[in-house]
Amino acid sequence: MKKEKWAVPSGIANSVVSHLRLHARVYALALPLVMTLAPVVVAEEPAVAETEAEEAAPLPSHVEWMTDVAAAQALAKSQNKDLILFFTGSDWCGFCVKLEKAVLLQPGTAKRLEERYVPVVLDFPHGKPQSEELKKQNDELKKKLAVRGFPTLYFVDADLMPQGQMVGYKAPEDFWNSFDEIVAVGEKVSAAKAGAKVAEITDYKQLNAILEAVPEEVLKSGWMETMRKTIDASRGVDDAIAQKWSEKLEQFEREIAEQQFNSDLAAGFMKLKREGASPEDVLAYFDEAATDAADYPSRVLTVKFLKMRYLSEVKKYDEGIAIANEILASEAAGEREKMMTEAVKKQMTRFKEQGQPAGVPAIRMIKPGE
Repeated sequence: MKKEKWAVPSGIANSVVSHLRLHARVYALALPLVMTLAPVVVAEEPAVAETEAEEAAPLPSHVEWMTDVAAAQALAKSQNKDLILFFTGSDWCGFCVKLEKAVLLQPGTAKRLEERYVPVVLDFPHGKPQSEELKKQNDELKKKLAVRGFPTLYFVDADLMPQGQMVGYKAPEDFWNSFDEIVAVGEKVSAAKAGAKVAEITDYKQLNAILEAVPEEVLKSGWMETMRKTIDASRGVDDAIAQKWSEKLEQFEREIAEQQFNSDLAAGFMKLKREGASPEDVLAYFDEAATDAADYPSRVLTVKFLKMRYLSEVKKYDEGIAIANEILASEAAGEREKMMTEAVKKQMTRFKEQGQPAGVPAIRMIKPGE
């Protein structure tokens, strides 16, 4: 792997200029974000379609994006810099390309990024060939930092300890406002480290100062071991610090377990759908999942919500309405969850009376500028 210029493919650049189009099959049973399960999206075709017009010249990149993370780390250490990790899907992710065109490939971007950071691109293409070594590197870092969507930019130090993140497309002004905030965080973290590697620090007060400088949204992505180290070092000496990070660590461990459960539940469900499983088999899958999650009310709620939406899809409205009533009566359901469940219940009731299928269209067009 080598240091290389990163440029938007010419056909993609042309299509972004003319129109940004995203075709995606969004399954109607995806749990709303308020219930922590990310929507399941299966791409029907590349998110940015090629046009029949003559291809425009590739957009020039004024930033030198590396692809070898280890080499980028070595360079960052030699230059006393941090890293920017750009997680993208270069040949299918419309908003990744839009971010590149609007911000990352602009002439003024290079100076601002490279003053403090070594830029690294981690690409997850659908059709572009990659070496197995590069795929393995990108997959491992995506898992380590719990990247859940594209585009995502992670700002990390030379040891890959996170300092901030940007998720999704941001217009230039919003991007640079967030960038300045993350730079300020990086400066606070660097000051707290005082030139030492986090892994080599043993003083609990210094570790506590570092953790307090890191935004909560990235603490879970690379700082949990440091939290454990801080707890061990402060226990019996400063119990307030030990308790604070113990509670935070327990919270993160619960959240990670919930996210893994949701991910596994969705993956198993979509596998059954792809295989053409019968409604009886799908419902049995949900019942088994609910039994396994019996000790975790929030997980049971997730299963019930997906089961309710599936019952709506297969026109088993009476059973779906019964599940909706269970959710509405659950102490684990918050106000927003109840509000959304009530909306689904009303929809099922209406479709039952009309004798029509419930749900949303399988194909949704995302227009330019969305």
